[in-house]
Amino acid sequence: MVHITDANINLDKNTIVTLGNFDGVHLGHQKLIDVLKSPEYSDLKKVVFSFYPHPLKVIKNADIKTIFSRAEKHHLIKNMGIDVFVEYPFTLDFSILLPEEFVRNILVEKLKCKILVIGDGYKFGKNKSGDALHLKDMGEKYGVEVIIVSHEMDSSEKISSSTIRSFILDGEIEKANNLLSRKYFVEGTVVSGNKIGRTIGFPTLNIIPDSEKLLPPSGVYKTTTFHKDFDAKKSITNIGFKPTVGSLEKTIETHIFDFNKDLYGEIIKIEFEKFIRKEKKFANIEELKEQIKNDIEEANREVFL
Repeated sequence: MVHITDANINLDKNTIVTLGNFDGVHLGHQKLIDVLKSPEYSDLKKVVFSFYPHPLKVIKNADIKTIFSRAEKHHLIKNMGIDVFVEYPFTLDFSILLPEEFVRNILVEKLKCKILVIGDGYKFGKNKSGDALHLKDMGEKYGVEVIIVSHEMDSSEKISSSTIRSFILDGEIEKANNLLSRKYFVEGTVVSGNKIGRTIGFPTLNIIPDSEKLLPPSGVYKTTTFHKDFDAKKSITNIGFKPTVGSLEKTIETHIFDFNKDLYGEIIKIEFEKFIRKEKKFANIEELKEQIKNDIEEANREVFL
């Protein structure tokens, strides 16, 4: 997959394109991408067109945390069989581009778009003045077929990145996973910790997440951990400040069951399955050890999916 992160785009083949932020690459996003992969469009290059930074960061200076980091989103889209993934630089100048300028200058001239796939609620251009009907009209003018895909629903609720973010922030991991159609995960490089877990019989792997990554509330979670040398191992993961040992830095530390190997400098992936308990301060290390045993028992009560 070709990954483009600047405005210098000049594709050499006609394309089918889908537009959006694609934070989470959730069920609604997957529905759009599935259209790109339809056999009837096999002669066209498949393009996912997104933006970086998040538009709200540029327009409103909002502190937006994303469900998946840039690297994580890149891996997800790459594994979906896309030919080109564009993260177009979102600037104030770009934000005031008129809808027709976007269609003509970006979609037609740069991307050589012949078919455009969008959700029925998609808005774009200056002050979000362009919508699906605008694109239909302009598509006819510039020779672009526009396919409008209805919003994916879960029961009576629209599936959206904002809904999934709310579930994650509330610790409702199972609900978030349902809308993502995959497990929410965090990837990171293992760094050296304070090694207290090792001294009490529960060694942990510590990672520092991407600064733009949306994290669940502090607490202990049932998880599964992956590494290039093993497929999946049961684990519990603590997010927080480790108050019992006086740590002031928010960390993610994972204890893999029946595993005691140093992975410093290695990348691991932690899939979150269920919230177990809130973070708490224990009177001493012995109380902490006993609670960790209880956490492991709780995590093992249900079959890992």
